[in-house]
Amino acid sequence: MRKALVLFQKDAKGFYQPSQDVMVDRIYGVTKSYAYDKKNHNLYVLTANGNFVVTLNKDYAKIVKKNKLIPQLKTEEALELSRKYTEDLSFKMEQYNKDRRDSIYLARKKFIEDSIAYEKALAKIREKNEKIKKDRELAYKAKHVWTSVPTGRIKLHCSICDKSIAKDSLICLAIKNDSIYFFTQAKGYYNQGYPLPHVAKIPSELSNYEDFKYHCDVYKDSLKSHSELLNNDLVRYWEIKYNVENLYNAKKLAPFGYFGDWGWDSEYGYVTFNFEYVNLNSKTIKYIDVYWYVTNDVNDICGKGHFKGVGPLEVGNIGRWKWDDSSYYVSRSATTMRISKVILTYMNGTKQVLSKNMIKFGEKNPRIEDNDDGMEVDYGESKSRLKAIYDKMPIIVEPERPYNRMLEVQAEFPGGEAALLQFISRNLKYPEIAQDQEL
Repeated sequence: MRKALVLFQKDAKGFYQPSQDVMVDRIYGVTKSYAYDKKNHNLYVLTANGNFVVTLNKDYAKIVKKNKLIPQLKTEEALELSRKYTEDLSFKMEQYNKDRRDSIYLARKKFIEDSIAYEKALAKIREKNEKIKKDRELAYKAKHVWTSVPTGRIKLHCSICDKSIAKDSLICLAIKNDSIYFFTQAKGYYNQGYPLPHVAKIPSELSNYEDFKYHCDVYKDSLKSHSELLNNDLVRYWEIKYNVENLYNAKKLAPFGYFGDWGWDSEYGYVTFNFEYVNLNSKTIKYIDVYWYVTNDVNDICGKGHFKGVGPLEVGNIGRWKWDDSSYYVSRSATTMRISKVILTYMNGTKQVLSKNMIKFGEKNPRIEDNDDGMEVDYGESKSRLKAIYDKMPIIVEPERPYNRMLEVQAEFPGGEAALLQFISRNLKYPEIAQDQEL
């Protein structure tokens, strides 16, 4: 029979809790056999955390009686000594528990102090960071308007014109749901560019692009306020509207059309001539007569004449004519040609004479090509708008939160666990009989 007079075991919080008069199957780590009750054959032993009594059979009792290292006591003496060892063990365990409570208290106190200091420091840092964020926003708004949205040269595909574009930034009207509404600058008549609207789905690459996200956050109100009425039908309407307006505005500036690229030469004395003309009148041009004269560096007239181009040239179209030779001859001193008059003959037989101040000249290449709508893929590395601002105004890193170690702080043997093991190995004397009894 093996019974623990008292057995101290750790609870979930690391405190030793006593159990009294409980039967056990085995006794581990006997440190001392301090008494033997000759009458009842009871052997009293100690472990680091318990006081036990073992009732021996006759054979083991004889062996213990012969062991002079174990005090042979009367029953009352053995019981009295066991009570003393129980008290000593209880005192030791209570001291351990007290040390642990003190350690937990000090750890809790330190944790609370550290937490209060942390929260105060964190509040100051967050206050500073909020100011930094506001300063960043002001610096960003000072350099960038809400309509200029950074797109990082990420490819977007317009569902209206079925073309792709990739640029560092786009002129944006609004962002609605998962789509971005933007404009490109299209080439128009008579040097008049005009806005061409588009709509494209926002790819995940763009939605995760830091500059794009920041811009949309800073200007979310402006981008949202213009999005309520937007849809693809409205974009198509604007496309037609701006195209028509461009032609209308060009007509106001050049009601009868304008010259594009034109030029002349007199390498061998004979005049060669070429010109382009864009008709902005609703009537179709049948003939176009261009009257010219040539001067030298002192404005002497060296020659004059006219070339006749044959149509038809309808409204909005461009015509090209070229004469590689002619009967007109000018002196070698001729340097400058000027167009003095243009006569437009229309298909209905009417004519329009354009005097010098009525003649209009546009860009050298007046033809509007399919790729003149501003939809182009610009390959290359995009430059971040945020880097310079972030580098100049960095966010303060928040400190790590104090770690609560209250339940992990335990009393320990002086010198630590290594010293404890060394102490046990030097002082532990395990009786042979205890080994035989599997104690």
